[in-house]
Order: sequence, then C-alpha cells, then structure tokens
Amino acid sequence: MKNCFLTELIKNIGGRFEMDEELMNSNKMQVVKESIIDYAMPLFIVGKCSLFTEQNATVISATCEKGNFVIIGGYTPKWVSEVFSKADTNNNTLVITDIEKIDIDEQEKFLELLKENQVSSVKLPKNLKIVILSKEKCDINEKIARLVDYIEV
Repeated sequence: MKNCFLTELIKNIGGRFEMDEELMNSNKMQVVKESIIDYAMPLFIVGKCSLFTEQNATVISATCEKGNFVIIGGYTPKWVSEVFSKADTNNNTLVITDIEKIDIDEQEKFLELLKENQVSSVKLPKNLKIVILSKEKCDINEKIARLVDYIEV
C-alpha cells in the first residue's frame, strides 16, 4: 500500500483530520483542502475523517446494492445525477463510506468507477474527486489498492 504526499501534509498539521471549527478555518486546513481538490488520484482514507462528509460531498455507502452502479434506460442512480449537477463547480466529491463493512471481492463493484471514472460506460464529470473512507483498517482488494492513494489518519 502506498502513502501519498497528503499523509505528510496531514502529519505536519498535527495529524488532526477530524474537523473542529478552529481547525476548519485555519490556514493549515485550507492548504489540506486545496491539496485534495487539486489531487487527481482517488483517495482511500482510514481513520476518523469528517472533512468530506461535511463539505457538500455526494455520499454513498459501500454497502449499497451493485445496481447503484448501473445506468439502464431512463434509470440513473441518484448519486450519479448529483455528481453531474456539480460538474461546473470546484467541489465535486464522491465519498464512499463504510468500505470496511464489505468483503474484498464485493469491493470490485467500484473498479470501473475508480479506474475509468465512469459507471455503466457513462463518463462522469472530469472534476469529480473520489474518496473512500474507512473508519478502521481493513483488507483492500488488490485491484482497488493499485488505483488509490492510501492515507492513514
């Protein structure tokens, strides 16, 4: 598992990634938020982290049905519509929570999303940032691990 430069950045602000008002408004936290916005690779973050769920992100649970990753006919999953509605914004983040609650084989339902930035062969907005959150260390599918940068907080 590789760690990304954001791990060092987080450690340099004291390792606090759980947001309180003082930290949220600090210059140091602004650097972290801007770094994440500009970062291209999907992130896999382990530990307590509310940065993304409190920042108007689109949130889905990893425990959702595989059907939430299929676009058929006129049916488009709600989360897909939401990320398209933010295509012209600076804050278009998809957060996948509860990854620790599914087994490594089921994690493969995220491969197309992470590798191709698409779902059912439909390309998602280029400004979409993908973040996977795990409250605790868990096994990660090898194919998924190659597509994300890992941060432990």
